[in-house]
Amino acid sequence: MYKFRFTKRFKLKIDVIGLGYVGLVASACLAEEGHNVTGYDTNSEKLKSISQGYIPFYEPNLNELVKLAIQKQTLELKKIDNYGDLSADAIIIAVGTPLSQMGTLDISQLEVAIKWIISNYQNLPFIIIKSTVPPGTGEKLISQNLELTDKYISNPEFLREGQAIEDWKNPDRIISGSKSIEGNQCIEKIYKNYTSPFVHSDITSSEMIKFASNAFLANKISFINEIANLCDKLGAYVDDVSKGIGLDPRIGPNYLIPGVGYGGSCFPKDVQSLSDLSMTHLQSFDLLQSIITTNQKQQLMPYFYLSEKFENLQGLKVCVLGLSFKAGTDDIRESSSINLINQLSNSGVIINTYDPVSVNNAKKILPETINFFNNPYDAINEVQATIIMTEWSEFQNLNWEKVYKSMKNPKIIFDGKNFLDQKLIQGFGFDYFAVGRKIKNQK
Repeated sequence: MYKFRFTKRFKLKIDVIGLGYVGLVASACLAEEGHNVTGYDTNSEKLKSISQGYIPFYEPNLNELVKLAIQKQTLELKKIDNYGDLSADAIIIAVGTPLSQMGTLDISQLEVAIKWIISNYQNLPFIIIKSTVPPGTGEKLISQNLELTDKYISNPEFLREGQAIEDWKNPDRIISGSKSIEGNQCIEKIYKNYTSPFVHSDITSSEMIKFASNAFLANKISFINEIANLCDKLGAYVDDVSKGIGLDPRIGPNYLIPGVGYGGSCFPKDVQSLSDLSMTHLQSFDLLQSIITTNQKQQLMPYFYLSEKFENLQGLKVCVLGLSFKAGTDDIRESSSINLINQLSNSGVIINTYDPVSVNNAKKILPETINFFNNPYDAINEVQATIIMTEWSEFQNLNWEKVYKSMKNPKIIFDGKNFLDQKLIQGFGFDYFAVGRKIKNQK
């Protein structure tokens, strides 16, 4: 069991606005560190649910940490209202900035939050922006609200869903962008127990760091996917290629596992937003559009594969294992699996599916014709192809002999995450495919 250690060494009064994924993780972790934290949100039902011990999304260990913080009275939850006399050392804004229909980030929730702060705090605290915003946003907001000049701090988050608590406690770096020395000192005080390197910059550079980081990682994923596709044409084995280039310290091994592309709330949104931002400023950035195009193609690779295998997909029985965009979360935003299922469904494929935590979310958006199951074996029973779209460990540890006996010919296993033991799977007699692994595993 994960052990939490509450301390009183660094007590500050910190308010957090927006109790979504980032805001709730920030609130709970800061409360564990001994700060007095008040979390604000506009959603009364969400606040009630959290206070009763039920967080509205899946993140390992977060539910327990929130409960403990509330019990120890280091975390309090409140609805945003007209208080007029609030005080704090610092305020973290972690509201959503979704993509608008125009493809740009909608910062309206951030603007509303700032107006609320100005109206409700007697002495304006430092305002720390965790929300992802386009570079230049901070300067624009300061020009509209001059009282923010020395108080506005850009402090982007780099939390990975599924391991957010660990990422909060052990960040690779801590970025702060501010117009004042006091702003940077505020960040250093909040994170004073951390050994991570600090990077102090201007506000726009801090905002750009978040976008550049995510775009670069998305680029690595799309790059290795294109390499994997070429490996299939040339007879090369992408696992060896990936290992060989990843050992170069200038490249590194992370994000070099090919498969069905990336999804989630960050990479797709940030790459698209950065692309649109470059177009707005008449700056050609063709690489970003290539990243997007490759990812869109990669998400549908199982569909293209089945279309080559079968003359007609109508009536084909397929199991899709995994609905979340990655393991460790129930987040299905921009999930490769959701996009694939919609494409297969439109082609008349009969689809069974299973995911350990994401079924309820998926039921809200997928067609009613999709068959949801409570365990993988029932979902796989009598299908002709099984497609693994999320790298849940339980999919690696399936009883493959049982799976083989329950499937119908041609017994296809499409390993969309390139994480199964190819030799083992082929040894049972499955028709196995994963991008870049077209040659048989001879090891």
